[in-house]
Amino acid sequence: MTASEERRQGTLRYILNELFGVAMMAVIAAVLTAALYMQYGRGEIPCPLCLLQRVAMLGVCFGLMLNFRNGFSDRNTGYGLLFSVFLLIVAVRQTLLDIYPRPGHEYVGSAVLGLHMPVWSVIIAVALITGFALKLCIIGTEDGARPPNSSSLVDGSPR
Repeated sequence: MTASEERRQGTLRYILNELFGVAMMAVIAAVLTAALYMQYGRGEIPCPLCLLQRVAMLGVCFGLMLNFRNGFSDRNTGYGLLFSVFLLIVAVRQTLLDIYPRPGHEYVGSAVLGLHMPVWSVIIAVALITGFALKLCIIGTEDGARPPNSSSLVDGSPR
């Protein structure tokens, strides 16, 4: 493979990594914005498990932001994947608790498109884990990958 082909492939990998990260953060931002609207606009107080789900989603965004700040690496992707698994665990627990509510303890929160927040969180967590797995399989990462034209060339030769 020639140097120009490697540079082109590196640029394509970098752009796909950026698009992947921005898309995931935009979806999580929309979900968290809707949750905050339900809390402050409609007066629905979140339960402790809902708050843990929000923390997990922010943790996924933290891993994605580390990719943008420090360069794309498996470690940063691992942070996002770890928080995605944490989100799945908390969301499944809350969904299983709410399948058959305790007497005198109604289901908390309103449904969006027929599903409540814990069920949406299960769907989001599975989508995040699948997305991270596809990213690692298809795009892959190189530790510290940065845009090819910014810091990967020293004295005209690739590192």
